[in-house]
Amino acid sequence: MTPDQEKALAGILPDWEYVPATVLHELPDVLDRALQAGARPPLTFLGAGMTAIVLGSHKAAYKVGRRLSDSLIEGLTAEAEWLEIAKRTPGVKEHVVRTRRFFPAPVLVIVNDEVPQVSKSTYGLDLWGLHQRMGALMKAEGWGTPEFKETSYIVGPKGPILVDASVNVRFGKRFLAYVKDILSGKRLWLTERPQDLAWALETEVTDGRLTAKEAEWAIAKLRELS
Repeated sequence: MTPDQEKALAGILPDWEYVPATVLHELPDVLDRALQAGARPPLTFLGAGMTAIVLGSHKAAYKVGRRLSDSLIEGLTAEAEWLEIAKRTPGVKEHVVRTRRFFPAPVLVIVNDEVPQVSKSTYGLDLWGLHQRMGALMKAEGWGTPEFKETSYIVGPKGPILVDASVNVRFGKRFLAYVKDILSGKRLWLTERPQDLAWALETEVTDGRLTAKEAEWAIAKLRELS
């Protein structure tokens, strides 16, 4: 990186030197999309994972997809939808970061409240138990439980807060609505294959989360496309 590039970067993200070298080359695109989503410099680096880079701006956290791949679009879209339901679900909303807005691809940014960290230690906290209790409540809303990682939680002023709700699935009527949206063109075909969606719907029927009548039309359409 040239001195001029470093100066330009520092004007937007003063602590850019804390960004891992493995994702540094992605910063120009990530910063551009964060700004499109409303972030206002100076930004702060909050973290980076396999799917996203998180930047802070004026008490908001901007979770920016690292790439615009089909799998990341699916994953971050599901996370944003999960968070929307979570913030209205008693027993869950108290322990999950409050989401503000989702910008779909090609911006691909989830905007949440930034959670002030009061402790880096989770010693003595039953995060696994909390995670499972929230998962049970969200299952009643047609959602699976996000992947459990201790690093997905921040200990804020009111206790542990889940800030990373990635890797989750839809169940029952919510999954059926998702499939129908794909078939109707409301959602794009990305990584999903018709035969896989048909099999998944048949599993929902077998497991009792859908009736055969409810899933009949969608399964027939998917079999036609397989």
